[in-house]
Amino acid sequence: MKRSIFLSIILSLFLVACIPQAMAQKQSRLEKLLRYLNDNDADKWQKNRDKIDDETQTYYSEELALLDVLYELWHEQSEQAATNYFGCYERAAKAYFPNICEEEKIQLSNVQDKAEQAVISILEASKEQIPFSKTLMDSIQSNGYLSQIVYQRILGNNQKTSGCLTCLYDKYGNRIDSNSYYEYDNTGQWISRTSRDNPKEMERIQYLYK
Repeated sequence: MKRSIFLSIILSLFLVACIPQAMAQKQSRLEKLLRYLNDNDADKWQKNRDKIDDETQTYYSEELALLDVLYELWHEQSEQAATNYFGCYERAAKAYFPNICEEEKIQLSNVQDKAEQAVISILEASKEQIPFSKTLMDSIQSNGYLSQIVYQRILGNNQKTSGCLTCLYDKYGNRIDSNSYYEYDNTGQWISRTSRDNPKEMERIQYLYK
């Protein structure tokens, strides 16, 4: 009896020690994919993407979904990828994607900028710009993605001025801060806000409903 308990303890400690190392190895495969994407090496990307095992795909499903969308944006100029990008980014950014970027020393903001430029290029090349732009805006708003709206104003004397507005709304239509994570109650009101840069910086709000 004592021997079986002893062996169980040893096995448990072995598994606990192995799990973080195994996950680190799996994440390193995604880090390579991001590096190949960033370097525009489509051949190495496809070769390594095909090698991703089922367990890694399950554990890193959000991150892989974003990497697939980024590949389709940058190499296939896919309108569907442009539409899917905003939701994929928001989900992956709340998971391990920022860590993957950090390990590869690739700025998360640079990935965003490159993706957004690709979306704009795809929109400009679209044969159905007006309905496609509406589809993109619906995706941006429903996923609470940070959007930059570029506008052009034509004055009465035909002079043109341009500028941009940066807006961020959550899926409930509330204006929020792009540098924070939010938690919501069942009415759609946010009840806590945590800084992305400093997780210890947290603000909580309590609503009293009568």
